[in-house]
Amino acid sequence: MILNTFKKYWPILLLLTLAVVTVGVNPIYETNAPMDLLVSNPGWSRIIESEVEVENPARSDVIDALIPGQKRSLPRMLKIIDNLPYLYHTAIPVKVLFNPDFWPAFVLSIENQFYVRTVFRLLVAGYGMFLFLSLFIRSKLAILFGSITFMFNGFHSAWIYWPHVGVTMWLPWMLWTVTMVLRSSRPVIYGVGLALFCTFAIYAWFPSVAAYSFYATGIWIIILGIYYRDLLDIKKRVFLLSIAIVIAILNAIVLLVEKKEMLFDTYQVIKDRVNYGGSALEWEHLRLLFDPNYLGEPFPEISLFAGRLAIILVLVVLPFKIRSIVSVSRTRVLLIFAFIILLISFSIGWELLDARLVRLIPTFSFNPWQRITILLCFSLSVIASLVLNSFEYSSWSIPSRIGMASIVLIMVVLQWVDLKEHYRDYNTSVSKDLWYPVTPTLEYLTNHIGSQQKIMADNSFFVPGTLRYYGLEDWFSHGYKTQLFRDYLSKLVVDPHVSSTAASYTFSDIAGFTSPFFDILCIKYIVSAYASDVFRFYPSFWKGESIPINLNNVKSVSVSYMPDVEVNMVSVGAIFGTYDDDYLNNQKFDIRIRSGVLDTVFQVNDRIYNNETHVFKLAYPITLRANTDYELSITYKYSNDIAIWAKDNESPKLAFGINRSLDNDGWRQNNQENHVLLLENENVPNGIYVVDSIHYVDYQLDTVGLSLVNTVAADYSFTVNREIDDPIWVVLAIKDRLHYKLVGPNTDKVQSMRYMGIFPAFKISHSGTYYLYNRPPLKTFSWFLTLIGIFSLSAVFAKRKYLNQRFFVGNTQNWSIM
Repeated sequence: MILNTFKKYWPILLLLTLAVVTVGVNPIYETNAPMDLLVSNPGWSRIIESEVEVENPARSDVIDALIPGQKRSLPRMLKIIDNLPYLYHTAIPVKVLFNPDFWPAFVLSIENQFYVRTVFRLLVAGYGMFLFLSLFIRSKLAILFGSITFMFNGFHSAWIYWPHVGVTMWLPWMLWTVTMVLRSSRPVIYGVGLALFCTFAIYAWFPSVAAYSFYATGIWIIILGIYYRDLLDIKKRVFLLSIAIVIAILNAIVLLVEKKEMLFDTYQVIKDRVNYGGSALEWEHLRLLFDPNYLGEPFPEISLFAGRLAIILVLVVLPFKIRSIVSVSRTRVLLIFAFIILLISFSIGWELLDARLVRLIPTFSFNPWQRITILLCFSLSVIASLVLNSFEYSSWSIPSRIGMASIVLIMVVLQWVDLKEHYRDYNTSVSKDLWYPVTPTLEYLTNHIGSQQKIMADNSFFVPGTLRYYGLEDWFSHGYKTQLFRDYLSKLVVDPHVSSTAASYTFSDIAGFTSPFFDILCIKYIVSAYASDVFRFYPSFWKGESIPINLNNVKSVSVSYMPDVEVNMVSVGAIFGTYDDDYLNNQKFDIRIRSGVLDTVFQVNDRIYNNETHVFKLAYPITLRANTDYELSITYKYSNDIAIWAKDNESPKLAFGINRSLDNDGWRQNNQENHVLLLENENVPNGIYVVDSIHYVDYQLDTVGLSLVNTVAADYSFTVNREIDDPIWVVLAIKDRLHYKLVGPNTDKVQSMRYMGIFPAFKISHSGTYYLYNRPPLKTFSWFLTLIGIFSLSAVFAKRKYLNQRFFVGNTQNWSIM
């Protein structure tokens, strides 16, 4: 019995083992998320004791968008348990049902979810390919070769964490079930499987890649329809395939309706760009098929690698074996399909077709075309397997068969090793201690920010949106925004948007601190670790020659400073050199400030980085009066070789950094650590405020008598505890796409509109407590269609035996090798 079980499940066990070894993570102590890239950014790097080598610095939306969103998804999913009406207004229940990526969320921590999801995706892709190829190929080693190639191809290695692979892992399963519907004596059960796998592909939610998979499946249906044209009930079976795909679309209607606003707006934004839609692939990139690292660091968008042996088999061996492949009907039909997919993906990926025609194909007008290379990798996997299978040696002598099988086995192992190394070029393992580590600044923010207040974190924390993982909302975070909202954000930062969904900026890009939109958007904090952007040097440090002064020789350097205006100094900065060391720990200094009767000394003990601005936070603020001479000095109290960059005058003069003055008295520095600037907006409301007019005419926000709290009974509640003579508008700084219902202390209808066209605002005429509920418009018809799809899928599954006996003829030709 054990032997029979092993015979049946050995492919799953083997592919699972290969996935675990390839990912190469000890899930107890490590994670496979790209946290090496995270902690390489200045916002975190100061707390890391040893330098972490970045395996792949290519841009990554994983740590700023995907993981923060996943962390928040579980509470949103659990909300349907506490608030039953919520179920009818969002697609969350069916997202949980039809997206396996969500399933581990109920039992695992997010770090372990990430690892399990990665291994699961690789296993699903590999085993699905094994099942599909098993219908056409006799050689188990050839099947294994193709499965490994598809499982670890360059597209999957590059995008393994993204929704892209959440879609493509179901492609071979879709093709397998299509084939089984047309050749099995039990087509209905496979029709149910097709509907299910198509639904999974849709709910993984990357529309363009899902479209590629559906296009490939449609081509396969046409080819098999022609191949099986003599089958008595072929029309019924093709009709069953159509029904299965229709059911999958019905299952996803509620999701598509929920996303239609985003899809339409994104399409319109991109459509406005002249002739958007093209490929990043150039002819030189064909070399990536043989040498995936010839461009230097791997880049996800042009990852084509399918293993060197696969390319050799396709380009060198195939011409000699093509006759034997096409001589067998079952391998011939698969080869035709693979060649068609190869031709289409190559022609579109390298823009060989008229771009105007390609853009007419749904999804090709608003997504980069090079992502269709997943079909290129798939077709190479299939063709390479067919070539290996063509070495028919069953009639050979036993020693010859053993020798040939050994050669093929070695090829399988070498192919896996080749692909594993490429996978590791993109992905690595890091300690779980690096999983969004908490710094003093981040700890302060999470403990002090209001319930609906927002932050701005620049690229020193990777990119805007990364801190959402800590529960710190950032309007600039990666995601969909209306064009009107994007226009408002552009008033705060100069040209922040780098794509239709992402932003990127540094502190120096902030347009100014006097804009009323900081208060309107309830931005409480601005945080940046780019110290050179926020310090002004006296004397002008970057003009003229500077010299390094060894502090072990002179011990103390100073500079005279006369501020033009009163300066509230909370820290000072200077640039040090640590010679052969990247940094030095526990360096002791005295910072001295003298003027007349003022003589203050601050003792500091800091880590000093080589050739970087170091910021010394003073124990308390010192007010420097305007037009008053001050002497600022630094005395070194340790014995390491350390230099400070200074002016070469008659005597060494230190170039001290004084905090850059801000344009608005409402901002104050509240730094919690060296090298990280934390600006606090003292005037910002707590995510809720009152305006006299629904239109932005005169900027005047009032928060007297308001409090905003999270409650069990509602999403939020607030209390108006003041006399109201004339109606007021209560504004909530909450995302535009959410819809709210307000229940007040009386039966009066609460009128709601949009303040500035973006925020929900409610007309209040009475004092009292108001309860706020998130209630998007009930899309009854879309939910009705989705429930029809789910019911139909369940009904077909329940009645599969009856439907098989009633509508379909018995066995078809059986050429399955399993």
